Amino acid sequence: MKKLCSALLVIALAVVMVFPVMAAPSPNATAREARRNASVAVAGAKVTALPADVFAAAQDVVSNATHLTNLGISTSARMVSAFDLDMDMPAGQTSVTVPIKVDNVKAGTYVVVIHRMDNEAKTWEVVGQGYVGEDLTINCTFTSFSPVVVLAVDATQASAGVKAPKTGQF
Repeated sequence: MKKLCSALLVIALAVVMVFPVMAAPSPNATAREARRNASVAVAGAKVTALPADVFAAAQDVVSNATHLTNLGISTSARMVSAFDLDMDMPAGQTSVTVPIKVDNVKAGTYVVVIHRMDNEAKTWEVVGQGYVGEDLTINCTFTSFSPVVVLAVDATQASAGVKAPKTGQF
């Protein structure tokens, strides 16, 4: 009887250990899956999935070491979220700080948030960077609203210092 109980417990433990692996997100996230990993708690803000062409452009920036270096971001950065942020600029303001909650990183993770500017060249700029707090939020300052990408940076690269961007042009 003792052997039977221990055998059943071993089997139950093996089955339970598989569940977190099955719940892990796919490393080949689509735009819709990437959008679910972030939210904005500002009245009137809309977070939607990126169109396929914009998501492909975001993936190009993240996978290109030259683009990341031009933005002052470590080449070890990986995309953890991508979404389109739309909201009205408050009257009389030229910029607004928006807290972005990133659900799929741990507190203390160094993140960099980039945003595609609404200019003719469609250049990217860094709008926020720092360690994610206990509430998993990072504050970002926007002058316009459009596609947003959140990147997680390797802790050793972040502690070495991520320089501020000079320009967002490629």
